Amino acid sequence: MISIVIANYNKAPFITQTIKSVINQSCANWEVIFVDDGSTDNSLQIALQLASQDRRICIEHTKKEKRGANAARNIGWKASKFDYILFLDSDDVLAPHCIENRLNHIQRNKLDFNVFTGGTFLYQVGDKKEVWRPKNSKYHLESFLRHDLPWNITSVLWSKDSLHQINGFDEDLPRLQDVDLHTRALLFGLKYFVIEDEFPDFFYRVSLEKNTFNAYDLGKKYVTASTIFQQSIYRLIQSSNYEKNLKKRYIRCLRGTTLSIMYRFAIEASKGFMNDTHKYELQEALQNSFISSLIFDGSSKTLLEIYKFILNAGFWKIRGFTKLTKFLIS
Repeated sequence: MISIVIANYNKAPFITQTIKSVINQSCANWEVIFVDDGSTDNSLQIALQLASQDRRICIEHTKKEKRGANAARNIGWKASKFDYILFLDSDDVLAPHCIENRLNHIQRNKLDFNVFTGGTFLYQVGDKKEVWRPKNSKYHLESFLRHDLPWNITSVLWSKDSLHQINGFDEDLPRLQDVDLHTRALLFGLKYFVIEDEFPDFFYRVSLEKNTFNAYDLGKKYVTASTIFQQSIYRLIQSSNYEKNLKKRYIRCLRGTTLSIMYRFAIEASKGFMNDTHKYELQEALQNSFISSLIFDGSSKTLLEIYKFILNAGFWKIRGFTKLTKFLIS
């Protein structure tokens, strides 16, 4: 049996499609924990109507104030009845065979978590061809530390016990919640398996709402989140039982998150979602948050300054630029 946790905030246009993708599963062994995070649209009312028609759908709330998807997801998995947890965003959908597929695999791979293939779409499934297809590798932890993300939140089917082991989502993070969760799971040494070469069993909606949010305000959240994330993960690495040289290697990899967030700001500015003044301000704030950090030593701080300069000179347009610079700086 699988508990599907859906955290929601103002996704009324998509809620019916998302929940019905669960109702229409080929396997009936599921429950939905729908957690509303103080929505101001009618998405909660839509969910309540669907719940009135199917007793497997349970509605929860984050009380009065908006607390974020991480708090909503924690409420959801802690309220769940079953041993396996799947997190589904409130605008994404499951393929009809998803739950059946995952139950079949966990019977063979009774581990802390399993990782599955996902697809993408804009308006309806099938209108995009990009597939999120993770591979088995011994470098998944390094990939997450560098912010080269091999899978996303719905890719994973968790055992409930494993979420207890890592204390669920960090509710202090305004962004990067799933990145942090997966990084900690790997650092803690949880046992997992990647199911390769399969058709997607879920579909991630590519957002077209760029013009509806304030990229500068979102950027400030990324600065805060990356600072919390890197400092928290740095402490975990240092307190771990990893061999000394491996600790150093992981800390060097962690620098990649800073580069990725800087790159994000450059892209947003190039598309007109923020002006250059805000871009430089955010990059400077991000850089200053690590200027005295042990994550960056003297030489890597210099390289970070060079990276920022050539990034803003337009070198981000070169294919593989950020991946190469992450490798050099880490």
